[in-house]
Amino acid sequence: MTSGATGIASARHVATRFWQDTRIRPLPYDRNFLYVVTVDDALRKASGGRKSLDDLILAMLHRRQRDKPLGIADWEALLRDNLGEDAVRQLHAMLDGAAPLPTSDAFGPCFERISQPMHRYELGFVPAVLTESPRIVRDLIPDSAAAKAGVQNGDEITLPVGQDQLQGEQDGILTLQLLRDGKPLTISYKPRGETVGPGSGSANRALRKPRTRCLPPPRRNDR
Repeated sequence: MTSGATGIASARHVATRFWQDTRIRPLPYDRNFLYVVTVDDALRKASGGRKSLDDLILAMLHRRQRDKPLGIADWEALLRDNLGEDAVRQLHAMLDGAAPLPTSDAFGPCFERISQPMHRYELGFVPAVLTESPRIVRDLIPDSAAAKAGVQNGDEITLPVGQDQLQGEQDGILTLQLLRDGKPLTISYKPRGETVGPGSGSANRALRKPRTRCLPPPRRNDR
């Protein structure tokens, strides 16, 4: 994930800005996925493979089937009983904005996590502009890709812009249909900013590749 908001946006922040900033929208999905992966990995290791995330989810399901209320306290209790108080602290750290980072072997012994530097998604101006009517560019970031491509404060964006897929494509191009001084124009640019690398939280991109020892041996050619 390369969102500039990853690692600093709390659950409350996500809820209030979900539709205002496209960098915020993937967070509850991506971060929660990474969180449950870390819980599953911890359960499997702590129990010697006898328990997994499924056991906790089933416990919550059974509680619901008995018409009992479900809340965060119930999840905390399951974490505390199975993984200890530290797991509860990790839950709240995630809710406060920390990005969970699964261990290298969280997806099994045949995989390992690698990291690579990436460019942050940067629209180049206030993201909320795209949700407004009319869509008037403001607070243009000097030296941003948008500014270098020719976007100016006061430009009106005449067509809606989809970003959810684009921000996941490092080489994706954003095309804006603009109106300036009553004249239409088209500007395209790559909406990327600074390069960030491992350890920056928001730039960690967990890729996984099979380890050589897990690959099947090559077949012998008997011909």
